[in-house]
Amino acid sequence: MGYPMESWSDVVYMETTVRGAPSTPATGRNSRQTASATLTTDHPSDLAKLSESLRELRARALPEDMSRDKLKEALEKWT
Repeated sequence: MGYPMESWSDVVYMETTVRGAPSTPATGRNSRQTASATLTTDHPSDLAKLSESLRELRARALPEDMSRDKLKEALEKWT
């Protein structure tokens, strides 16, 4: 993500499991039905809140190389 938040469009599209009707159930031993929905908004307060949430998430995230190392550790531990 090399683009500053301010250069993004003023519309956001989200997929969420917080609201919505159940999606088509998957088949298989480990499948489960989940409620999901898509949302599109251009409301300024929604965009401001999402922008702030993404800034906070980015601030808390590990650098790429450290993230990669953590994923490798987890893969080795759990496989």
